[in-house]
Amino acid sequence: MKQLTKDICADLDERMLVPTESDCLTVSHEGPSVVLVYEDGARFVFPATDVALLPIVHVSGRGARGLRAAAPARRLKGHAVRGLSEIEVGVGEAPGQAAYCRERF
Repeated sequence: MKQLTKDICADLDERMLVPTESDCLTVSHEGPSVVLVYEDGARFVFPATDVALLPIVHVSGRGARGLRAAAPARRLKGHAVRGLSEIEVGVGEAPGQAAYCRERF
């Protein structure tokens, strides 16, 4: 359980979380980079190794429930861990700003 949790956190920690299903952001790849174009035309380029692409609409502390679709809880659910009945996932934007979601199995 500990190693699986560490692996999930390592996939997301210290990376730019990008919602690939955003209604106001276009995500594309240019070589080793991920390019984000906002609806107003603002363009941002990040090294692909610094980005975690998530199949959700918005990424924010308030939108932490969307992380269920991004798989942390599902990855844990897929492993037979005796006694595991629910998981809580938290997203912190800044000190004192965090949101959590809980999923029962």
